[in-house]
Amino acid sequence: MNGEVLVVERLGTETYLYIKIAGAETIVVQTDGDNPARMHDYVPIYINGEFCHLFDQNGEAIPKVNRHHLTLNESHEQQYQHRLSNQAE
Repeated sequence: MNGEVLVVERLGTETYLYIKIAGAETIVVQTDGDNPARMHDYVPIYINGEFCHLFDQNGEAIPKVNRHHLTLNESHEQQYQHRLSNQAE
């Protein structure tokens, strides 16, 4: 995918890019602090599922099938699963 950079928010060791994808919503991409992107640049976007965090329409994290090896506990995902099962009842 390619998108247009609308906002560049530089915060030292990381930079947030607010990118408009044609025909879609604006997404926020966290990248390295030295990322050279500027407003109105068109940048390629590659989504690596191993590092991607997805959220539902209520802002709740969607549990990952495979967990990152540095994740220590699953309590947030258990809470999400519990809420999903309660909504289904």
